[in-house]
Amino acid sequence: MEESVRKPELVRRQPRRSRFRGIMGALAPRSRAARIFSAICLVLIALGGVAAVTLYALIATGTITADIATPYIERALEDRIGGGHKVDIGSTTVETTGGGATQVVVHDIKVLGPDGQLVASAPSAEVELEGSLLSLMPKARRIDLVGAEMTVRIAASGHLAVTTGKGAKPISASSLPSASAPRADAPQAMPQTTTPAAGGPAPSVPGGASQPASGSPPTAVDMDPLKPVFIAHWMSELEAAGFDGGALADVGLKDGTLIVENESSGRRIVFQHISVRLARPRDGGAQLTLTTQSPQGVATAVARIGAARDGERAIDVSIRNVSTRDLLQAFTQDHRRFYIDTPLNAAVTARISLEGDLRAADASIDLGAGALGNGEEVEERFVIDRARVAATLDLARRVIVLAPIEAIKNENRVILQGEMPVPATARAPWTFHIRQKEVVLAGKEMPEPALVIDKVDLGGRYDPPSRRLIVDTGFLGSAAGSFSFTAMFDFGVDVPTLKFDGTATPMPVATIKRFWPVTIAPPARQFALENVSGGTADGITVAVLLPLDLIGQKQVPMPEDGVRFTINGNGVTLRPVKGLPPIVNANLSILVTGRSVRITMPDGTAVTPQNRKIAVSDGVMLLPDYFPASPPRRSA
Repeated sequence: MEESVRKPELVRRQPRRSRFRGIMGALAPRSRAARIFSAICLVLIALGGVAAVTLYALIATGTITADIATPYIERALEDRIGGGHKVDIGSTTVETTGGGATQVVVHDIKVLGPDGQLVASAPSAEVELEGSLLSLMPKARRIDLVGAEMTVRIAASGHLAVTTGKGAKPISASSLPSASAPRADAPQAMPQTTTPAAGGPAPSVPGGASQPASGSPPTAVDMDPLKPVFIAHWMSELEAAGFDGGALADVGLKDGTLIVENESSGRRIVFQHISVRLARPRDGGAQLTLTTQSPQGVATAVARIGAARDGERAIDVSIRNVSTRDLLQAFTQDHRRFYIDTPLNAAVTARISLEGDLRAADASIDLGAGALGNGEEVEERFVIDRARVAATLDLARRVIVLAPIEAIKNENRVILQGEMPVPATARAPWTFHIRQKEVVLAGKEMPEPALVIDKVDLGGRYDPPSRRLIVDTGFLGSAAGSFSFTAMFDFGVDVPTLKFDGTATPMPVATIKRFWPVTIAPPARQFALENVSGGTADGITVAVLLPLDLIGQKQVPMPEDGVRFTINGNGVTLRPVKGLPPIVNANLSILVTGRSVRITMPDGTAVTPQNRKIAVSDGVMLLPDYFPASPPRRSA
């Protein structure tokens, strides 16, 4: 029997498809229309890429310049500025920054007013774009003006004119819009509240200002000083919207120049190499940085608004190495009356909640070595090694703690401390109380012993509605004697005035000479320092009623009744005329007014070099007018 065995059939193995082809097959459109649409999209993308590469190559080789974008940049800036202004750009170049961003540089930029006159100009401006220049709508991330120049002219009348660029039309303060004028970019619905309907009566508004509606929020002066809600809202809006409401996060000025021409002083102050930058850090907040170079060094000012963290923001403002002399000469009309030449440093730090509650704050002002006082007479200046005023907010007590208030010069040390309660509203009176920490007057300008003032008590207030600073109680006490006074600075009148009244207990003449400031009746003070010594004094009174404009003024004499200073001396040594023997054991009666000095001496004894004693009685010494540089002097 034959056995048959069936052989298995061979199965042919199919080739395995790649995973990539599988994915592509799954993504490939099935219908003919879909395949045509996909092909068209791919062709368009390829053409766009080829066009972009070609355009980049043409710009890189210089075949096509970036000037083709100049009209679009001009139009964009004109829309941004508004008011019918025209922008003229000389040329445009495109650069790539180190970080790979695109930077457009416009050269010779000019802004023309509606009348065609030049308003502002700058040699160049740098604009860093967010995204590629080839995109249809690139946004500006950073804008820098380079080499811009501004001139501020201060006329003798105080009129201010600003020129932004060489050859530009000056912009005067009178031509600036008032605070009540509507903004050009304000919504059109705003003027309808003050514009009467056709044929209707005009609204009756005193002074042309709109009246606040009932229930309107309180003004800043009616709000709690410890709840600056408007500042918190402004900081939140700045962080949310940016500087232009969009991507702009960095605005600055590089290597700028500020020229201040003061007609009254005839001075021209140039601040060179000024850099200003306003930036928004990536983590939030904002920062303003200003630097300028002067003969005294590089001055800086930095203001930072921190990002919102834990329901609050930090505020930090610092000023370093600012020349007070440059600031005074550039921006004041009274360079002859006032003088200050010290480096200035200042700092302010605070924490404010997002709702507007002030949680912490402190501030300080520091002056370095220098002098301050009269602008023409060196002898009428206070010379200091340093001075400092620091303030800290005690939130639990609603009190501003002033510590220290100090001025140091060699052995002279004036160190005070005080407190200022914070009122419920900014309009309410701000009271203050200042007391001593250490006061020692021991200058080398006089041989008398040092004066230690062991008690200082100053109490007063500032009244915002009347703009008056009032010292209700003033007391300076020492072991040798004391001085009590009241004072008022009235800034609420057309010509601000100073009123001062003081009386002193009997004290040694040496103590009076230490008390006497260099700014009160300087000629009489200098005469007393050089020619009066020894003895005691009583009947001391001081009365001052002067416009502040006359203090330190050398071109205008003081009124006769502007100053009245009386003092009676006993056992005094006096040298009435240089070269004559001194008069000892003299009794004196001194009267100093705003224009004259009269010294009456009922009796005394003149001692000659040969030790001969001559009785002197009914002597009178008169300076009828000490306003001239060399006042006449008569003795009888």
